[in-house]
Amino acid sequence: MKLLILRLEGVLQSWGEHSKWDERDSGLMPTKSGVLGMISSALGYPRGDRRIEELSVKLHMAVRADRPGTPAVDFQTVQGMPYIFNAEGKKRSGAADTIISTRCYLYDASFLVILYGDADALERCAAALRDPVWAPFLGRKSCVPSLPLIPDITEEYDSVKDALEKYKRSVRSSGKLLVQTEDGGGRAVRMDQITDAAGRHFTRRYVTNGSVMPLEVD
Repeated sequence: MKLLILRLEGVLQSWGEHSKWDERDSGLMPTKSGVLGMISSALGYPRGDRRIEELSVKLHMAVRADRPGTPAVDFQTVQGMPYIFNAEGKKRSGAADTIISTRCYLYDASFLVILYGDADALERCAAALRDPVWAPFLGRKSCVPSLPLIPDITEEYDSVKDALEKYKRSVRSSGKLLVQTEDGGGRAVRMDQITDAAGRHFTRRYVTNGSVMPLEVD
């Protein structure tokens, strides 16, 4: 079974799943839409490109939280140029057109992401991450990876579960690690399956949550 394995590690990460207008949330694990958006940037796909939707169909994702990180909230001011729309689609009133935006992040997190599915798509993604068109980031442009995103294409493991259990853990992680695997029969739901990249529309993705005790760091 061919797998593409990535280590997503950084001082800051932010994986918005329910963000609307001024409120920008972050999930506790990377979103499929965010990871595929990052890879699409590496491939040189512009925002709204239909090929992003194709990737979302062809590839599936599992995540292991080697270090889940610390959730944090930042309050930022945003000034419109020349104006900002409100939730009703109307122009905001006021001379400054300045709003306070709540931004959520994860500090010092490290995730192991496993992509699987269409073999040709996995190879294209790996090649793009080795020589990206646009620099990758961890959910938001301000969230720069602290480790190179060197893809590991492998057929060493019998299954995704096998890889989640056996792939070496990150430094400063210990004990059982939370995992999340894409599963059509799963009981948990994430709203991160891309259905319309241009309109930024997403639908449910069913997942199964669990835990594993992986190998120690070499």
